[in-house]
Amino acid sequence: MPAYKSIYLKGAIDSILNQSYKDFELVIVNDASPENIDVIIKNYSDERIRYYVNEENVGGKNLVAQWNRCLSHAQGEFVILATDDDEYMPDYLEKMNILTDKYPSVDAFRPRITHIGGGQTPDIECYMPEYSTRNIFLYFFFKRYISTGIGFWIFRKSKLDEIGGYQDIPAAWFADDITVMALSNKGVVMSNDILFKFRIHSQAISDKHNDANLLEMKLHAHEDFENYYKEYFLRYPEKDAEISDSILLQLADILNRQIWFYDINRSSKKAIIKNRRLISRTSKLSQFLTIRLILNKLLH
Repeated sequence: MPAYKSIYLKGAIDSILNQSYKDFELVIVNDASPENIDVIIKNYSDERIRYYVNEENVGGKNLVAQWNRCLSHAQGEFVILATDDDEYMPDYLEKMNILTDKYPSVDAFRPRITHIGGGQTPDIECYMPEYSTRNIFLYFFFKRYISTGIGFWIFRKSKLDEIGGYQDIPAAWFADDITVMALSNKGVVMSNDILFKFRIHSQAISDKHNDANLLEMKLHAHEDFENYYKEYFLRYPEKDAEISDSILLQLADILNRQIWFYDINRSSKKAIIKNRRLISRTSKLSQFLTIRLILNKLLH
């Protein structure tokens, strides 16, 4: 668990320590937080907790580097990158452990999730087959019938290490998508039990309005994501899949464009002005429509 924010930290830790399945370690890495992380951790005497403190802040410069710092301390066969704000149902590990035993060749596992916070009606994901081939899973994934995120995934650590850990990308934007893709070649297993609560709040990077620096990082991430999925389907083709690679490539393009528009719309006028050339470079619109989009954003 990378720890920086204290506001929801105790609830997140409690939801892990209160699991009905008891055989696990909880690695917490304080990312040189200015908040009272030490005080919160000192209130626990659970021997399953292993606590580390970074000498300097890592995640502020490179969030994925902090994820991989946490991974370097993990010793188990499977890893979960817990977050300091989300929560697990008490039987999350118990039910997911059954699936990891049942599918010894699969490297990526997840449950259905719901959302908490944000003052809105919680979303609940659609049902999925317990086991999906790579292309079936990626179809649902790119269509966003199932949620993106990192904290609810269970990865086989040996395979995650083999690909170099969590995949680095600016602002960790699409880092979860790319990591999941890299570990989905043997299929994906999903519990249809709702076992994870994803918290919506203003401090999360997905809910922040973009300043100039954050928008710049996200636009570069869009380029990196596009380069990755194009190379991925060339490197790992599925010739006899029920859903073809070409369809998935189209869906990935559509998803990338949808999030690109979302990022532009969530950006300040100063961010738009400073990044206007990068916006034009990453836009798939004509030059005329791109200029109109920028002007419309600046005038409203």
